[in-house]
Amino acid sequence: MQSIDAGASTAWTRPIAVPRRDVAAFAARATRIVRLCAYVALLVQFSGLSLLYLQVPADLPQPPFWSPRPHHSAEVSALYRAAYGLPTLPLTADQFRAAHQVLLFGSLASAAALLALSRGGAGRDGIGRRPLGRRAIWAGGAVLATAALMMPPLYATDVFFYSVTGDVVARFGGSPYASTPSAFPESPSFPYSYWDIASPYGPVWTTVSASVATLGGFDPFRVTFLFKLLGAACIAGTGWLLQRHLGAQGSTFPLALLLLNPIVWIEAVANAHLDALMLWLVALTSLSSIASRPRLSWACLLLATWVKYLTAPLLGIHAVARLRRAPAGRRAYGLALAVMAFDTLALSALVWLPHWRGPATFAGLATETAAILSSPTSLAVLALTRHLGLPPETGTIILGQAIVVAACAWIGLGLGLLVWLWRRPAGPDVTDELYAWGLLLLALPFAVPQSHPWYLLVPMGLLLFAWKRSPRPALAAHLICAAWAVARYVPA
Repeated sequence: MQSIDAGASTAWTRPIAVPRRDVAAFAARATRIVRLCAYVALLVQFSGLSLLYLQVPADLPQPPFWSPRPHHSAEVSALYRAAYGLPTLPLTADQFRAAHQVLLFGSLASAAALLALSRGGAGRDGIGRRPLGRRAIWAGGAVLATAALMMPPLYATDVFFYSVTGDVVARFGGSPYASTPSAFPESPSFPYSYWDIASPYGPVWTTVSASVATLGGFDPFRVTFLFKLLGAACIAGTGWLLQRHLGAQGSTFPLALLLLNPIVWIEAVANAHLDALMLWLVALTSLSSIASRPRLSWACLLLATWVKYLTAPLLGIHAVARLRRAPAGRRAYGLALAVMAFDTLALSALVWLPHWRGPATFAGLATETAAILSSPTSLAVLALTRHLGLPPETGTIILGQAIVVAACAWIGLGLGLLVWLWRRPAGPDVTDELYAWGLLLLALPFAVPQSHPWYLLVPMGLLLFAWKRSPRPALAAHLICAAWAVARYVPA
């Protein structure tokens, strides 16, 4: 009898064997449920953030790292709220700050959780996380795009500067390169603009600004909304090009990184930064290079440079890579150089002809770069000198030395990438070239005194096109941009 009881006791205490496949299947189902919750939370919180930004209280002090223009957020929120015919809700400044921090940080956290669970991949038993489908990515991107379109541009006044420069050209017949916005105070967008400098942007963007201002009837809301529509179209176009590049059987994760990233939609659409157009042109350059259409790729990259001079360093890398792919021999190299020179001169003359004002054309560039010390390097050095209790004069000297060192390191990186591409045994692969472009532009914001999170839009997109080469730089670019945005935009 005792032996029977002992056997029963052993049977009850023996652990129940659960097949590993059942555990893996349960984990996969649980992952899909959590991913769905993160997907819904992202869309709901970002839509709520859009509605909240339409209700900025009039007594809210301008947040320190948003637009430097006093009361910009409250005034632009009122402009958009009136255009949509919405009532004003009785929110206090403290309530707005709390809701803003919860919704913005919650949107970023939900996006991070969603993307972390969307990478895909199978385990050893053949069961694993399914990658997020293209339809779900595009549907989520459409919701985020719509919310960003409704969102007023609170973080920067750049879109109103675009509007004023468009007014100067299309309405007043002036030149934004030879005069500043204060010379045209009758522009309806002038009260919302902060920068009183000559335009630091290229002639392609000046032409676009004039066209958009004309289509919007020079009304601040309509013009800025059209700029936002342009940004949304550029991000959607970039997503379509990226999907074509990845192929039907390729990973959908890079597409999710682009279209389900709240920072992309905030910077490209909500704040309507021109970097979205640059990203689309650089994406066209990438696919043209892959399709072995060198003249088209050169033209697209040159147009991106004439939108904003940020992509000018890429022309040198692209020229070296194009020469390396040409047939060996001086004659072939000379012909390739001659074709690039002709295309550069012809296209540059075409886009600059309506706006050229001599050497003064570039006066705005020097003025704009010295306006605010906002790059990660500048902020880190200034914070360190304040923490050490150093005099402001000493901090300025240290900052200048740090910027010089960072700039020299960035130049060294560019030269190293050129040598690396040139010494590739069979000539540089196009993916290698895109990889080099992305790395160089990713490091650029750290090598200058003034930069902003939206400067990372182009390198983030470029590194997605080089995903097959190495995914780590693309992930690093998105993490850096997210951390930068959290530090700059979440405090209010």
